[in-house]
Amino acid sequence: MGNVRVIEIRESVFADNDATSKAIREKMSAQGTLFFKCYVRTGEWKNNIIKCIDQQNERAAENW
Repeated sequence: MGNVRVIEIRESVFADNDATSKAIREKMSAQGTLFFKCYVRTGEWKNNIIKCIDQQNERAAENW
């Protein structure tokens, strides 16, 4: 344990995922497809997804 080196990591561990997500969002946007994330807790997914979709529909209607 004599020599210890510290390596600093500046790039996001999620860099590949970030790039993929960005490409998907750009593709969906170019197609005119609404794409959004909806995080829900286990056991409440159905009602929360419906609420999330309703909110997105309201926002989309406001922007038309």
